[in-house]
Amino acid sequence: MLVQFVESAISICFTLYLLTDIEDTAQLIGWSSFMFAAIFQTFYFCWFGDVAKVKSLDISNMVYNSDWPNLSNDARKMLVVIMARSLTPVEITSAYILPMNLESFKGLMKVAYSAYNMLLQSKSSE
Repeated sequence: MLVQFVESAISICFTLYLLTDIEDTAQLIGWSSFMFAAIFQTFYFCWFGDVAKVKSLDISNMVYNSDWPNLSNDARKMLVVIMARSLTPVEITSAYILPMNLESFKGLMKVAYSAYNMLLQSKSSE
């Protein structure tokens, strides 16, 4: 997934750069659809990674809202362990470095747009 993130940032950046010079409508539609597909592909993984994190944080609330007072002492002890373990959220990461959440997606978009601006500035200085 880390390679996918890097590839997506590069492809979004260069596709944006190509879109600034295209005058043919058919090519504009083709490259635009490619760019949005690359954005959506990355957003898809980040969205579900974020949902998994949010849902994992809700586990302790779900356990507390269950019918735990009517359970046996052993079952209550198990629920306490479950609640304690659920305090650390489940995070899907790529290469143990990059968490797959919406913040990572936002950072990826910032990097791609910054590289695009750098390419535009280098083109205008020539």
